[in-house]
Amino acid sequence: MPLIAKNEKGGRYLLMGNEAIARGALEAGVAVVAGYPGTPSSEIIENLARVAKERDLYVEWSTNEKVAMEVTAAGSFAELRSLCILKQNGVNVASDFFLHLAGSGTRGGMVIIPCEDPGALPSINEGDSRHFSRMLEIPLIEPGDFQEAKDMTKWAFELSEELRCPVMLRSVTRLSHARSNVVFGDLPEMNHQARFSIISDEGFILDPDTGMAMLPTGFSTAKTMHAMGSGTGVASGFGQLARFGMDQQVLSVCGDSTFFHAVMPALVNAVHHKSDITVIVLDNSGTAMTGFQSHPGLEINAQGDEALKLDIRSICESMGAIVQETDPFDFEATQQALFEMLQIKSGVKVLILKQSCALSPEKKHTRRYEMSVAAHACLGESCGCNRLCTRIFRCPGLVWDKSNGISKIDEAICSGYGVCESIYPVGAIEKREVA
Repeated sequence: MPLIAKNEKGGRYLLMGNEAIARGALEAGVAVVAGYPGTPSSEIIENLARVAKERDLYVEWSTNEKVAMEVTAAGSFAELRSLCILKQNGVNVASDFFLHLAGSGTRGGMVIIPCEDPGALPSINEGDSRHFSRMLEIPLIEPGDFQEAKDMTKWAFELSEELRCPVMLRSVTRLSHARSNVVFGDLPEMNHQARFSIISDEGFILDPDTGMAMLPTGFSTAKTMHAMGSGTGVASGFGQLARFGMDQQVLSVCGDSTFFHAVMPALVNAVHHKSDITVIVLDNSGTAMTGFQSHPGLEINAQGDEALKLDIRSICESMGAIVQETDPFDFEATQQALFEMLQIKSGVKVLILKQSCALSPEKKHTRRYEMSVAAHACLGESCGCNRLCTRIFRCPGLVWDKSNGISKIDEAICSGYGVCESIYPVGAIEKREVA
């Protein structure tokens, strides 16, 4: 049995500082552990990985530090105690998500341990991550000896749950890699139970990326939103929690530009660790929200010159994901594709919804259909559809005419795609192809 797993309260053992931290995490009942290798932090995860099966833990080396923090945040959101291990440079890598996480808060205790290297002994540079705790206004704990390293790690989880925010515990090379005697406390009973209690067991967890104009709410759906790429990173973590009793479907959503920006490392992580998730890529052929700037998925660059286009489907398939591509305006085909993917209960599935945005330069000022509401078919509040068009579908071109009590088309806004015609149950919207 590894030394850190011995169930001997009051026992005194000679431990490396990183072993003492790992023991403190075990005494706290940690369930989810992730990080990226970096001296002087690596031994914490290596020791916990050795006892993972025995102690019912999930431990991973993540693609990078940002993904590691996203994975452990998912554990915290599910009310599990989680631990993220970094070195000083790694906090910089994770900072995009870290800043958002401090704002959203946590649920289960979440401890972030940066192990720093004053003097740059095995590192190429020095760094001081303590400034992040001041900027984010979260607690920072600095053990002064090896016993404190164990005891404070355990307490950090309790503090995190009391304050509902991540807690930083800072170690340094001379603590992490030196040794001293440590007195053990109680190894708690293994009873990890993941709960995302704001939704029902049959519901969905949706992780859209920031920058996405995401619509789904309600319908037994919970939504998280943090940094670009974090939707898939957090989903990668959620996709590992079936071992702790969480059986909700997990979906992440991103755009095509965000896919290249920050989703790829998280997708690699999910595929490598066989996370059970579905990733939906909304490919509208441009960085749409900021003005349709080019990205690596297009055939032109910022100067308008020809560039090599990278195909999202080919990239995902090369990673080992199951991939389908549909036109989101074909409702029936898209629904069927999504349904089929949700039936696959293991591994990463990617559904690419490919359709150029109506406001893109090549489509702007063009209209495929003339749309109109059939006055004889739209019965307003008495229709029985509960205003499906304006309350649920909510295309900006569909508006509610309060004076007449029916829906109508705003011709100044309508792009003429004709999608709304397929969602009406009584044929109340008509389309006529433009010559």
